Amino acid sequence: MGNLITLSCPSCGGVLEVTQNTEQLVCSYCGQRHVVKHEGTTLSLSPVLDALNQVKAGVDRTAAELAIVRLQKEIAELNTNRTAFLGANPKPVSKASNLVFAILAVVIGSLIALTGLCALMGNSLKSSLPILLVGIIILGAGVLGLVLRNRPAKSWEKNIEPRIKAQDALIAKSDQELQQFRKMVSL
Repeated sequence: MGNLITLSCPSCGGVLEVTQNTEQLVCSYCGQRHVVKHEGTTLSLSPVLDALNQVKAGVDRTAAELAIVRLQKEIAELNTNRTAFLGANPKPVSKASNLVFAILAVVIGSLIALTGLCALMGNSLKSSLPILLVGIIILGAGVLGLVLRNRPAKSWEKNIEPRIKAQDALIAKSDQELQQFRKMVSL
């Protein structure tokens, strides 16, 4: 029994008897589990909870490192999908020139139709009817251009933009998680 060592329980101060071969023990006074640390000829005790916390910290760090890799791939894929979706569904550009042409068509069509109408009132039916019809067609094209000018933009805002915003929210959430895991690994 020459290799029997007496130590005090770190939790309650009770007497513990340890040998060189002991790796774990339970205090008979308080029931606390301890890990026996062997460092050369020196023996020390640490509660099992400390050892478990060290293992947990290692596992958490490994999990964080794996999550970083996964999130980096996920964010890259989300960005690729977003770019492809935007490429297939570009936001319509409302051109000022389209508005100008529509207004000009309304003005010119009105003038031509008015000229044709005046000629028609002057009893020149044969020459005034074609002028009146051309004026009405140009006027109708201008009005139609004004009415339909904003339709693609409104459709994009209603159907495409919410999907882009949802994708942006996913990217932001994944990026926030990535930053949290990077912080965990850097500690």
